[in-house]
Amino acid sequence: VVNRLAPAATARALSFAALGLAFLSPGLLILNNAYNPELIRTIGGVEQRGHDFGWQFGNYQLRGAEAIMEELSEPDGPVVRVRGLPDFLVDQPLTPWHEPLPNPEYPPPMGTNAIFFGGTDPGRFVPTYMIFSAQVRPDVYLITQNALADNTYMSVMRDLYGDDIFIPSAVDSSKAFHKYLEDVRSGRQPPSAAIITDGDRVSVQGVQGVMIINGILARMIFDMNKAHHDFYVEESYVIEWMYPYLTPHGLIMKINDEKLPRIPPETVKNDMEFWDWYVRRLTSNPRFLRDVVARKSFSKLRSAIAGLYVYRNLHEEAEQAFLEAKKLYPLSPEANFRLADLYLRVGRPDDAIELMEAFHEQDPGNERVRPFIRQVRPRQELNQQASELQQLLQSGQASFSDATNLAEIYHQLGNLQAFRSLTANLLGNENVPPAILRELSKSLRNKDAFDLVEKALTHYLQRVPADQEALLDLAEARVKLRNVEGALQTLQRALRISPGIREQLRHDQRFAPLRNHPHFRQMLQMR
Repeated sequence: VVNRLAPAATARALSFAALGLAFLSPGLLILNNAYNPELIRTIGGVEQRGHDFGWQFGNYQLRGAEAIMEELSEPDGPVVRVRGLPDFLVDQPLTPWHEPLPNPEYPPPMGTNAIFFGGTDPGRFVPTYMIFSAQVRPDVYLITQNALADNTYMSVMRDLYGDDIFIPSAVDSSKAFHKYLEDVRSGRQPPSAAIITDGDRVSVQGVQGVMIINGILARMIFDMNKAHHDFYVEESYVIEWMYPYLTPHGLIMKINDEKLPRIPPETVKNDMEFWDWYVRRLTSNPRFLRDVVARKSFSKLRSAIAGLYVYRNLHEEAEQAFLEAKKLYPLSPEANFRLADLYLRVGRPDDAIELMEAFHEQDPGNERVRPFIRQVRPRQELNQQASELQQLLQSGQASFSDATNLAEIYHQLGNLQAFRSLTANLLGNENVPPAILRELSKSLRNKDAFDLVEKALTHYLQRVPADQEALLDLAEARVKLRNVEGALQTLQRALRISPGIREQLRHDQRFAPLRNHPHFRQMLQMR
């Protein structure tokens, strides 16, 4: 009897144990969500009660300081506590934020009937909800910068907004696509995407190429509507043409009507003070520290403005903004890598390496960190060489070769502004030997800097007017710069010096864009 009952008792015991585990499992998951630091650091907590960061994200973008001041003045509700649960899992008000907004008028609200280019997923979807569902600033026109090259999306935009604002037509979209292809093929735009040809059908594959097309279409929308509408952007990918027009505008940036020589100092001051305040406000909130989606979203906003400061050579402000982006989300690849790039730009490779080493400890699975560090170490040597050559230039003891070497180092370091500035100064010096001008023109040609190639060869040919190859290189540069008449005049000059090059010109692919031009055909006696 005992033997027969033992298996039954064992089965019941196992059943009760399994039932107990089933009841305990949710509790174990809750405790893991509440107290597992690695889970919270990388994924965040799953709870969303009391998390109003999405509302802040949209409301503050659209309404600015007015929305912030409203929330700061709201009285706290009753405190509700549940025994046994940590504070961050309870729907209760937190300690009120008593520090006032630094400037109660900054950021200002968007202008009436503004056009807003949303970029990131939160930057598109949150304002969509705020504008259309919550009726917060329903006057704002929301367009995503990422989908302008998508014909289906543009058809929707024409149906939604086409009676009120200019939206590019299907023909305009085709023109933008072909402009990109033409710029790549002519060398004015480096190939940043795969251009796939299948018979008569040509397509562009790759984010960067598509974003360039998006940028062309965004420029059309801006140019055609800016007379009657203010423009704002929540950046996802950088659209280069916007940078000269941009100023910080709270969480986002404003696209001003005209290019600005600089960001007004008062705007910089307001931006730095606002984000110093806002980062402290967010990071003092334990709910924010457990909300990885919110941390990523606000970090991205700050990194975008930091990138604008980099463009304007406001390096101290850029560094501070990137550090704030890191504080908002320490695991942000964008904030870490762009800050490291800034350190390299300003000659601080040791700081770049230290930053990347620390980032690698936090995110050992990021496969880009180690290659980045390996690339930085040789840059330390280049920075040292650049420093020595800069000292020679400042002392007045540098030769022209020293100056060209320094320009080449600037280019290798990616400091294109310094490269172009120094090269332009060299080309403006009448004492530069012709041989150096010629070598410089060849180096610039390899860098696709055809505007500088034209300048170098123009000066060179004033001293060595009969150099046939230099004339052909100058004609090529003018073709690349779409100066057809200038290219034809240069080729005519080369033919006068050496009539025997006609056959060479017939087959020289550099001048293929001219083959159907009547002057070119007449020049080569083509029938």
